[in-house]
Amino acid sequence: KTPLEQLVPKHFGFATPLELAWAIHTGEIEQRRANELAPLVVATAEQDPVADSIVVRLAEEIVALVRASAARLALSGMDVVLGGGVMRGATPRLLALIENGLDDLDLTLVRTSAPPIVGAALLALDALDATDEVRTRARREIEEAF
Repeated sequence: KTPLEQLVPKHFGFATPLELAWAIHTGEIEQRRANELAPLVVATAEQDPVADSIVVRLAEEIVALVRASAARLALSGMDVVLGGGVMRGATPRLLALIENGLDDLDLTLVRTSAPPIVGAALLALDALDATDEVRTRARREIEEAF
């Protein structure tokens, strides 16, 4: 068994992958909870070849998305912001895979530590013409809550 094969069921309180699969099938565990596994997979990648292959695939997909966007929008000399829940817990290996996949482009990778909801909240405040004071307060309070 790989570490991931043991850690995933344990995360949900089960002893085996089969028990977990049955719990998902019967609705005991909601499928949407699968998003809880991303940090576990990324953190386990150094010890688990299956988790590592998932991380490599993730990096390849991110690189493909950035390359396609840069080509279609003719972007150069821009920042590429890596945000979201998975990127908050990104390991140096994941970041290196992404950087290496983009090293021939004139783009700068920037990783945000803010939770994903901050961007949505700031966009909503922009739509409301909120003051800088309100935006700063909202950002601080959301980051503290998450």
